[in-house]
Amino acid sequence: MILAAVAAMSMYLLPPGHRLGVPVLFLAGFFAYGPQSAFWALAPDLLGRERAGTAVGVMNFFAYAMAGLGEPLIGWMIQHNPFATTPGVESVALVFPLVAIFAVCSAVLALLIRR
Repeated sequence: MILAAVAAMSMYLLPPGHRLGVPVLFLAGFFAYGPQSAFWALAPDLLGRERAGTAVGVMNFFAYAMAGLGEPLIGWMIQHNPFATTPGVESVALVFPLVAIFAVCSAVLALLIRR
């Protein structure tokens, strides 16, 4: 998640149209969504083999529900960004520092996971 934060902030700091934009955007998405793949390995570990399917379903439900609830908040933050360079025009680049902040929060929360 720290790598996701670094990639997201790199994406924010790159000038528009920079040739590294697409590769850095790929890395930001890869590192942000890559940890979700651990759900399938974690599910049998937490609830056992008999309930692994239910565990994956419940974890996916909460992952997508929180993403669905978070998107309107991020949209509102972009619309009400006081640092927009052009008045009346939303700066969608604000999404990258927000992703970086959430990725760091995720990394800190992951430190609390104990077996």
